[in-house]
Amino acid sequence: MENDKNKLLEKGQINQAMRLACKSSFGVLDQGFLCQPVSLLNPHEPICVSPDSTLIDVWQAFRQHKIGCVLVTDKSSRLIGIFSERDLVLKVEPEVLCKEGCKVEEMMTPEPQCCAGDDPIAYALNL
Repeated sequence: MENDKNKLLEKGQINQAMRLACKSSFGVLDQGFLCQPVSLLNPHEPICVSPDSTLIDVWQAFRQHKIGCVLVTDKSSRLIGIFSERDLVLKVEPEVLCKEGCKVEEMMTPEPQCCAGDDPIAYALNL
């Protein structure tokens, strides 16, 4: 049984397991929200910054757009990291924030996990 559980946890299979669970009857969850696709939440287009954006630029984007995170993308628009309010609070000292040359790449969380719009909300919550 434990071996079967480990197999389900392999990359890419959790999503498949969630989809199968949503087809089964589990009472209230069977009808509900957690099995709906992420796209149902109607997410806004993300704000993306380059890795060489300064922390001041990112902080200003947070305030201007009233957001809590930005996606960090390379020149080919490939996602390479995420920088959130949490990163700002836990990783950045006040004097570093004001430092002219401090780049978001130095403080971002690299290689964030992602989901697609048709993935179940339950899957996204487990990332």
